[in-house]
Amino acid sequence: MSDSVKDMTKDAVVESVKAGLEEGKDVLISQLKKKTFYEALVKGLNKSVDVPIINEATEEKIIRGILTVCISALEEVDFDGED
Repeated sequence: MSDSVKDMTKDAVVESVKAGLEEGKDVLISQLKKKTFYEALVKGLNKSVDVPIINEATEEKIIRGILTVCISALEEVDFDGED
């Protein structure tokens, strides 16, 4: 196989993987933004986290804040960007 064919094949595979990652990211963000899923995730995380010096309501606020920041950060991920 010639180098140009190898390069074209590699480029096609890379573009396909990037498209798949972008689609997966969009599905994940969409799911995280659904109220039912978001609330269940907050509840599950809060159930798993125990910080003795703060109460459950404060833990929940922190978890909600972290999730909100994570969703925003995911929206900014660009699979076409250069390293």
